[in-house]
Amino acid sequence: IYKASSERGRTPEWLSTLCEHKNLLDENPCKRYADSLAKGNTQDLQEVCDGLGIESSSWVWNEAFLAYVQTVCDMNDKSFIKHLSGVLELVNGKGEIHLPEAIAIEATAFCIIRYSKSSNTAEHSSLRDTCVRKIGNPMLEQTKWDALVNHEPARQLVTSWLKQQLIKDFFELLAQDGAADVRRLNYWLKWEKHISEMWFYLGDMAFKDQRTAFADVRERMGGSIRQLVEPSRPENNAFVMRIGSYLVIEFSTKNNAMFIYQ
Repeated sequence: IYKASSERGRTPEWLSTLCEHKNLLDENPCKRYADSLAKGNTQDLQEVCDGLGIESSSWVWNEAFLAYVQTVCDMNDKSFIKHLSGVLELVNGKGEIHLPEAIAIEATAFCIIRYSKSSNTAEHSSLRDTCVRKIGNPMLEQTKWDALVNHEPARQLVTSWLKQQLIKDFFELLAQDGAADVRRLNYWLKWEKHISEMWFYLGDMAFKDQRTAFADVRERMGGSIRQLVEPSRPENNAFVMRIGSYLVIEFSTKNNAMFIYQ
């Protein structure tokens, strides 16, 4: 078609664009854009979408992004970690491509599964928070994780990261007078693997504090937040853990005993 229109000297601009991007008609239509995205270049994809009038909601954007994520996940560990931050920026809506939520969730699932298979599974805070934001708290929403990720090692990995971070949040940010209670923090970090459930009862001050650090903590805690009603001590907070058949309660104010209930 392009050849015939060229011979007549009447080649429409969209046809020239499609001829330049004839990969769209192949079995793997978006690998070309995946390779460009992996290099941090969105111009190639933007160019074809502008030239063909492709809307941002089109399958082309979705397929290109998922192909990009798959390309990154197929890299070796070092390269995967290097490119992971770029993927997470787009997943969280911080790049030039705005993704449908379902695609962002699918990409998050790809990334955490791949990360769980890495030789080094050290905590990745951005990946952890993205998983909690897009998929949910793995301790409270296992059914959702099973449906969207279906990879128990990945769920367990994020669960461990999240428990460790929430313990740090409680004894560092929510401690009395804002001074980190390092002794109790280090003690409970040793018990992280044995804690099966966690709840956080926030006093009036922490519950309403609008500073970024407190907002981030509340987002991580998600459905595990409860309100501690204690008008005389609005700065107090409580941390409740289930360990085996026991419930353990720690308060953020100092000079309080640890309470254990069967």
